[in-house]
Amino acid sequence: MSCSTSLIAKSKDQENARHAAVKIRAVYGKHAITDRDAHKWFKQFNEGNFDVEDRRHFNPGREENSEMKRSNNYWIRTFGKPNPISPKL
Repeated sequence: MSCSTSLIAKSKDQENARHAAVKIRAVYGKHAITDRDAHKWFKQFNEGNFDVEDRRHFNPGREENSEMKRSNNYWIRTFGKPNPISPKL
């Protein structure tokens, strides 16, 4: 059972977020979830939103972006097709 599944179950039991986070850390380790994240997820679940995907997106800087392009160009020259694990640039 994942942390998010545990939180959904706990939120349906009307358990408070901090208490649920303490129980989850006891099972998954001290860095599994913060009280703040548990509270945020509880609020989300209680509003009916059960999407557990992280909404933050990676936005590489110019230097990283150009390095990825060079790497992808090398891959294309070597193998004749784009690197399948490279992000779309």
